[in-house]
Amino acid sequence: MRYIALIVVFLAMVVGKATAQIVDGHTNDITVFHEYRPAVIVLSSGQINRQREANVFLKNGALVYKQGKKVMQANMDVISSVSFGERNFMKIDKQLAEVIDTCGSNYLVLIRLINKELLDTEINNKSTITDIHMNTQLGITRIEANPDQIVYPIDENYYFIIGNKHVLAHERDARRAAGRKRVEAYDRVVNEYGFRWTDRDCLMKVLRVLSE
Repeated sequence: MRYIALIVVFLAMVVGKATAQIVDGHTNDITVFHEYRPAVIVLSSGQINRQREANVFLKNGALVYKQGKKVMQANMDVISSVSFGERNFMKIDKQLAEVIDTCGSNYLVLIRLINKELLDTEINNKSTITDIHMNTQLGITRIEANPDQIVYPIDENYYFIIGNKHVLAHERDARRAAGRKRVEAYDRVVNEYGFRWTDRDCLMKVLRVLSE
């Protein structure tokens, strides 16, 4: 495997706790797990690679691991799947998606990523403006927010893996995947009282329809 070095300063902000938590769509970490943990990596060639301390980077969904004091990012082109104990991840494009549940040979998976645009907005809102001056242009002097106090807004996107295709768990995409043959069954599921596109039980009902 080839590996690409990450900017260590950015990854050094990871907090050493046992289990990652996302509260109100935010987390204090930039990795899926608070602590780096052993990983079993299946390469696209079928070979197995093991890392003692690995994680999933919320910035881009890539696998990261520790090599001595350095944090490295794996070359996602050669990775097929990664297991952290009982939690399994499969690659979609160049991002690791956690396997939530299965229906036959099809999957419900989840990709977690930092919402970079919202993060920039929140940092600007939390930074302190120390001076505003008007010349030919508006100038602003600002003290940036303390990195230790930053919480990261997280996008959680579910996908259905149907054969070799991945379908965003969204009304338009999933309905298209249902096709004419399954559209009536699909409509019955999504029109049920209490159906939500963020509820895993609801999404599994859709996956079962798409798997028929």
